[in-house]
Amino acid sequence: MLITCDKVCIIFMLFVVIVRFADGSCLIKYKPTARSLQDKFNINSGKGPLIYTYQTKGPEVRYPIVIHDELCLYFSDNNIKRPDHRINLACPGCNVRIEDDLSGTTTETTYLTESQSSAELRFIFNSTDTKKVYMHPSTLVKCTGNTKHEMRTGGIKETKRMYPIVVKLNDLYALPIYRILKDQLSEIHAFSHVKITSSIEYRPRFDELNEYKVGLIYNEAIDFTTIYRREYQMQQFKNLGVDKKAIEEYFSEGNYLVKGNLVSKDDLFYNAQQMSTYYYENTFPMWHSINEGNWKLVSDIIRKSADQTATDWEVFAYPYADLRIKNSSTLYLGSADPLHKVRIPRILVKIAFSSANPKHGMVFHVVNDPHITDDDWLEILDPKKGLCKNLVSCSDDHPAFLVSAKGLTFCCSLEDSKIAMNFQKYIEI
Repeated sequence: MLITCDKVCIIFMLFVVIVRFADGSCLIKYKPTARSLQDKFNINSGKGPLIYTYQTKGPEVRYPIVIHDELCLYFSDNNIKRPDHRINLACPGCNVRIEDDLSGTTTETTYLTESQSSAELRFIFNSTDTKKVYMHPSTLVKCTGNTKHEMRTGGIKETKRMYPIVVKLNDLYALPIYRILKDQLSEIHAFSHVKITSSIEYRPRFDELNEYKVGLIYNEAIDFTTIYRREYQMQQFKNLGVDKKAIEEYFSEGNYLVKGNLVSKDDLFYNAQQMSTYYYENTFPMWHSINEGNWKLVSDIIRKSADQTATDWEVFAYPYADLRIKNSSTLYLGSADPLHKVRIPRILVKIAFSSANPKHGMVFHVVNDPHITDDDWLEILDPKKGLCKNLVSCSDDHPAFLVSAKGLTFCCSLEDSKIAMNFQKYIEI
């Protein structure tokens, strides 16, 4: 299932797809499966720099444009898709290095410009040396180490504090990757906002994992290693009033609460971006079967929609309410102290809409309860009590949406959602 689209949207999609796949003069291109010399910027290896340009509002990531079965990073001057004359390169926390096995050149750089003096060697790097460094067929660009990212304290919109996750470019600019937002006056869950590029299905896949760390919201005293252990969780549920039978049911077949991500590494393109998702503030407790089930499926649907419509998508992830099991009190991990509590959401909401057409989108709701009762399910779906005024049938194409162990999932349009319109104002700080 792709997210539904009206007639106007379909016409717009056809236009952007035609433009996207139009023939053009691509001067820097590579295959999604490229290895060795064709992947000059080491995008697929994960060792390359972030590529960006400076726009009116500041620096923006430059993503490859999809042309048939190739990815293009730079068009010629006579093409409407041509980016700025200068392509900037960044390896935050280390340096960008040019290596050329043929000439033996090794030097450092920060940007690339189109050459006006050579018809054959179309690009020239700025260099710490005085000599000119052209892009040769044997040229490779890579980072000298692992790139660094950081969570910063941003502005406040209404009562929501912004916490952008960025990579620092220089003393003036940082390149935003995604944002976590937290209400300063209430204890509602933190939520996230990320822009998913239209090229996302061509992202490089990395098996590399990173260690999670505490950012600026959670208390560093929280023992995250312990609270995500199955044995601890079973004892915690017992302490909070869940009966033995229910505990055995919820933790059967190896199920337990794992770290679900607000922003998945699969939502981001470059390796440096993907590695920025390892903040505890970007996580919440989710049942393993649901994290690997419909929460993952919903994310796949949104990424495919960005690819098929050839447009970027704005995505908000919002943990909603708190989990209870039968007659238990509100469930959480950690201690009752608000500074040391990690809340367990009852429903996980993803609001997704096209950056080019904000009225085109969908709201997905995944219930974080693998053994929800029929009465609770009907209450959640009730137009008066639930989150949707009218439901959209999204389970026809995805029968898994009706499997409680994978997270019962229901959908509604943006206009029929009771909460979606409250999020669009947070796109701009």
